[in-house]
Amino acid sequence: TVYEITDCEGHMFRRLALEGPGQHHIYVGGHAGDLSKLACDVRIHGGNESVTVTYLHVNAANDGRPLAVHGARNQLHVLDRRSGGALFQLSYIKTQYLQFTGGVNSAHLRLLAGTEDMEQVFHLLTPSSTAPSANYVDARATACNTLVRGSFAQVYTGQASAGNSALTPLHYMLGTLAISTKPVPGDSRAGQPGTPAAERRTPL
Repeated sequence: TVYEITDCEGHMFRRLALEGPGQHHIYVGGHAGDLSKLACDVRIHGGNESVTVTYLHVNAANDGRPLAVHGARNQLHVLDRRSGGALFQLSYIKTQYLQFTGGVNSAHLRLLAGTEDMEQVFHLLTPSSTAPSANYVDARATACNTLVRGSFAQVYTGQASAGNSALTPLHYMLGTLAISTKPVPGDSRAGQPGTPAAERRTPL
């Protein structure tokens, strides 16, 4: 079953409860790849059957805003960094796969927690030459297997000690975190000179 969520107004609440066995694909942002019309709270409840597999595809490939993307436990928050703007909040349970694609005008990805028993992939596209910054990744915590792939200038992992020597920096990194600078399929700007990521990328 395929579902598409492309728009909703602020202060709205939308809930999608999936039923039946098999694969369910939810495309947030649609094939247009734009989250700018989403300013609400969307909640996805995966199916209860053991043979049900739920895929969440969050597509911001053509979203022209500089984005802040926060991955929390069972949630993904997307915000316009310029103005604060309206917050889009995606909540999900009983979901096996999450994929986010974005960064055309830069994306700051922060992983604050993770959802157990799922896998998540973040595809960061090469920002345009007019983007305000490069992409960057701040992976503070995760409880599931996570892949970050594409174009980014810096990657931070673990918690900052903030002067507390008793804090174990990777204490909350409970899942596998894989980092790859291999270009995202379809990234037309990958490797081009003059982009923020190409100028400021730190070799990994």
